[in-house]
Amino acid sequence: MPETKSALIVANWEYQDTDLRQLVAPANDAEALARILRDPKTCGFEVTTLLNRSSRDMSEEIERFFLNRRRDDLLLLYFSCHGIKDDDGLLYFAAPDTRLIDHSRPMRSTALSAEFVRSVMRGSNSRRQVLMLDCCYSGAFASAMLAKGDKSASVKDQFEQGRGMVVMTASDALQYSFEGDKIEGSAVESLFTKMLVRGIETGEADRDRDGTISLDELYDYVYERVVDQNANQRPRKWDLEVEGKIIVAQSPVVRPAELPADLVAAIASPLSRVRVGAVQELGLLMDGSHKGMALAAREALKKLKEDDSRQVSIAAEELLGSAALVAAPLPGPSVKVEPAPPSMAPHPGPAPLQPEIREQPKPAAAPPSPVQPTPDVDSGENNAAGKLRWLRVFPVPYVAALVIVLAGVFAYRWWHQPAPSTRPSNQTQPLNQTQEGAATAAPSASGINPIALPRPPFDYTLAGERAEDTKVRLVEVSEKQNQITDEEEWFGSNDLALPTLVVPNPFKQEAGNIPQQIPAKQGDSLLIQAIKDGSQLLCIYGQNFASGRYLTGFDLTTGKSNFAFDFHEFMLPPKYLIADRDFVSESVIWAAVKDNVLYVSNGHSTYARSSYGLNAYLTAIDVNSGRLLWRSAPLVSNSSNFLLYQDAIITGYGFSAEPHYLYVVNQKDGRVIQTIKLKKMAEYILNKGDNIFVRTYDTDYVFKASSQ
Repeated sequence: MPETKSALIVANWEYQDTDLRQLVAPANDAEALARILRDPKTCGFEVTTLLNRSSRDMSEEIERFFLNRRRDDLLLLYFSCHGIKDDDGLLYFAAPDTRLIDHSRPMRSTALSAEFVRSVMRGSNSRRQVLMLDCCYSGAFASAMLAKGDKSASVKDQFEQGRGMVVMTASDALQYSFEGDKIEGSAVESLFTKMLVRGIETGEADRDRDGTISLDELYDYVYERVVDQNANQRPRKWDLEVEGKIIVAQSPVVRPAELPADLVAAIASPLSRVRVGAVQELGLLMDGSHKGMALAAREALKKLKEDDSRQVSIAAEELLGSAALVAAPLPGPSVKVEPAPPSMAPHPGPAPLQPEIREQPKPAAAPPSPVQPTPDVDSGENNAAGKLRWLRVFPVPYVAALVIVLAGVFAYRWWHQPAPSTRPSNQTQPLNQTQEGAATAAPSASGINPIALPRPPFDYTLAGERAEDTKVRLVEVSEKQNQITDEEEWFGSNDLALPTLVVPNPFKQEAGNIPQQIPAKQGDSLLIQAIKDGSQLLCIYGQNFASGRYLTGFDLTTGKSNFAFDFHEFMLPPKYLIADRDFVSESVIWAAVKDNVLYVSNGHSTYARSSYGLNAYLTAIDVNSGRLLWRSAPLVSNSSNFLLYQDAIITGYGFSAEPHYLYVVNQKDGRVIQTIKLKKMAEYILNKGDNIFVRTYDTDYVFKASSQ
């Protein structure tokens, strides 16, 4: 059944109450947004507009909009109007008939409450809802109210109990000036909505250049553009249990993506056999689903068609002339194609993926091969005729070209084969094979026989049934810039400490403080991390301090091992950039045990693009059997530690120029329940009671944890 995409646009700019200033922006905003959302070539939404309607009409239409929906329906509700708070801090949306009491707070019966909107959305069957608020929050407050009220509309607090929705706001702060009891400031043109429309209309919001614009990409684009033009305005976004990735639009412009670095080097190789191999790789990219990569590959093939090597030029010409390998354009006659720029900056990596419950794929039975007619008598005549028919279908020049291409592929693969390495990640078995059971590794010098865990899935996986959502939610209390080098002062001033012991370091000639009964080596692997977890010590071993492969739990009193696992099969992602192979080993980072369940994080220390975003996972494993209970979505956990808090896991992801997030994860099934954007990657996450302390590269945060 095709996806249903519906949008309801609510815009009010004419108000009967003289204390509510007449607005200009909503009229323009509604028209521009409705136009782009209706466009079948980009968004394809069914759009309904409510313009200057009474509060009762608004309530009825909004409730009707969310009724009788399917779970997978994509529903978008947009507001552009005044936003007002009452004395209890509750948010209301102003209608033309809204009345204010004492020039400031709304008469509740004449305005639309945010609580009503939330309850209607929560009651809908759809789990793919988007709420966009472009409102002057608390815009009707008189200056007298400002002295006793905060400047935040607390949109998050009033909508975070929803589920299956994403809330985007133009800002969560009041940004209007006042004179007496009258509002004097209001933008003629809304910057937030303007950037929403521009990001879709120009295709600039398609960050990964795959031909689609996701809601995460659209938000990141709007945030950057708004902050660039007005540093005092910061859009916000909250994800509340949305199911699946939300694609808002098809990009109207196809832009070439950046080709893998190793492929660019092969194209420029002085050896023609390597360039022939590169041609075949370009053909595969040109036939792929990533439209920007396909376009970049096609343009590279056009240049190679003029190569001075006849072998290279023939191979490129054959691929360009094959209808099966021509990248299909986006739907619609008005698709624009931009030429590749002279140089392209590295892609900052994909936005964090929201988890989607799915069963592990079962091997599909191969379709039966068509039965070919066989002659009853294998005579020389039949044999000769067969050869002639084969030559008519495949002329000699084409056969020769095919042989050349295949030889080139072999040469390309051979030329770029990585040198042998002793890194654990390079010892994995072929990427398309999965061990069916856990094997036992060879006994180590310490007498420990770690269980070799089978190759895990590299997308969200849940072995059992979906659990009830954790009630844990985080609310930001403070945000303070640090001095970057004052890490020890941060621990000391907040009376915090990681639950770790100092491990022996032969390179620094440090003895550490590990109990004598705990082995400092497991086979040839060094002890690189020791985490105190109740009465046991969780020890991570690896060939060096950047590569954690083994995880063993020891009884602190006796030194006896309670369990030992080998994460060798977790370390190499199923695909990666060949040039970055030495950097994509996904080591064990942190671990914790609760109720016989081992929670462990694995990740590499480079950009997500190096492993195509298949990095930074949380995994839950049954300690007794080694059975995988669940694995999170990728790009969820690469912080130095994570925190088990009640029935939740608090963790973080980020890297350099990529987006940075703090996550609340359901402890029972690994789903992300709450997403909070940070300025930098979370390094340490610790708590004192319900105060959650988060240390990042240059900013220290404090959050308050609550159970709703």
